[in-house]
Amino acid sequence: MVARRFYGWSIFFLSLPLAVYLGITVMENKFSPLSFIWGAGLLGLLAFVLAVFRRPDSPAALGSDLSLRQLRSQLAELTREKEQLEAILSGLSEAVLALDHEGRVLLANQAVKELFGIAPEEARGKTVLEVARDYRLEELVGRVRDTGVSAEQELTFLFPQPRIFAVRASPLPPDKVVVVLREVTHERRLERMRREFVANVSHELRTPLTAIKGFVEALEDGALEDRETAQEFLQIIASETERLIRLVEDLLRLSRLESRQTFLRRQEVDLTELIGNIAPVWRRQAEKKGLIFEIDLPPGLPPVPGDPELLTQVFVNLIDNALKYTPAGKVRIRGEHQPGWVRIEVEDTGIGIPQDCLPRVFERFFRVDRARSRASGGTGLGLSIVKHIVELHGGKVGVESELGKGSRFWVYLPSPQS
Repeated sequence: MVARRFYGWSIFFLSLPLAVYLGITVMENKFSPLSFIWGAGLLGLLAFVLAVFRRPDSPAALGSDLSLRQLRSQLAELTREKEQLEAILSGLSEAVLALDHEGRVLLANQAVKELFGIAPEEARGKTVLEVARDYRLEELVGRVRDTGVSAEQELTFLFPQPRIFAVRASPLPPDKVVVVLREVTHERRLERMRREFVANVSHELRTPLTAIKGFVEALEDGALEDRETAQEFLQIIASETERLIRLVEDLLRLSRLESRQTFLRRQEVDLTELIGNIAPVWRRQAEKKGLIFEIDLPPGLPPVPGDPELLTQVFVNLIDNALKYTPAGKVRIRGEHQPGWVRIEVEDTGIGIPQDCLPRVFERFFRVDRARSRASGGTGLGLSIVKHIVELHGGKVGVESELGKGSRFWVYLPSPQS
């Protein structure tokens, strides 16, 4: 699939300069002379032999043999060809610039305006530096014009916003250059995310595996003879094994959610009942830490259409996250219904989240405090799973927090009955 896509783009990049070249050649060599002939026809000089150009192969040499009707037909055909070329270029998402020997714009398409903020008609006659405001692009064009060899380069344009482009410049004999700019910002972002994901997964897997390996080796080296020590080591091995299992399960669950392979078993879900069913387990966990656990859901909270198993996972993850990062105080679940929505909040009096970290809390493997997260057995995937499940239900999720005072995670789920 990747090879096919690469082949397709290669054909595109190779053929587009030829099309632009032919279009410019047609307009230069045919359209201007025939426009002159058309003017002569309107003046009634149909039999007049026009000497517009002295080249024997110039279309002007046909002037004495063409009638007004023939001229009109050929001009109409050339106009259609010109309009077709302009339509093709206008329809391209790639920005296209045809430049003369001085690096001035002969032709530009609509995508140039979207990229550089200058209309195609305004760009004509300007230098590539005046249009793009980038010396690297000017240097690339100059190199291709001087060497006559096509060149490719990846450039990042910062204006009006940071965007990455794959740029290909091709020579148009004798001294013109055509430049095609294809945006690859999304592809590069995906590549970066993939690299970060692989690095994070490798690290998360390596940590418990290293611990397991170390304690197994210690047991093999004689720790089994000390029953108390052996029992402690085995408990650590069991704990790290559970952590590995949770990590793998969360990875698989997140992968299915991101690839939209999760099938929603939709039904009317009573959130008051759903949260009430999972509350006893978390209340006991809170009591063990000396925390107050409150549920404040109004009576008559309307049901929401959704998958009860997945929605249970949402609130399990949010409550678990609140308990982990609340050393003292309380965790409270609140709810309300608004027109078309049901809002559920999980609020705590925990350590809070720095403001600069708030935009990233729903990213995979993002942790404000890595050491604390690992100590509590977190995988770094829980909130990302929450976000994907809520969005799969057509809802919204967010967070408000103040460092040292606590956090409030909120979920909006659509409810036609609300």
